[in-house]
Amino acid sequence: MRSLGLALIIVIGQTALAYGTDATLRRTMAIAHVCTVCHGPEGRGTGAIPSVVGRNQDDLGELLRAFRDGRRNGTVMPRLLQGVSESEIDALAAYFAALKPLPRRK
Repeated sequence: MRSLGLALIIVIGQTALAYGTDATLRRTMAIAHVCTVCHGPEGRGTGAIPSVVGRNQDDLGELLRAFRDGRRNGTVMPRLLQGVSESEIDALAAYFAALKPLPRRK
């Protein structure tokens, strides 16, 4: 089930590339795919790395900007966000905020 979201990201990204859709969408989906490397499938978090799914869009956007602009320390996030535009951050925040967290296992 978790790999379904990753597959969806890949398919959307490939579709955007194939049909020449908006460059921001293509780049945003590529960035979202990179996020899943650490944050897990669909950004749902793995172990000590937090989930980015279902978070408030404005808060997530501000957090990403803080990492990018050096107002928040990190080892990986500030590097990954270098060169990411305002519109791309807005799109990433909207994408991850729109995903629903998985139910907790009992």
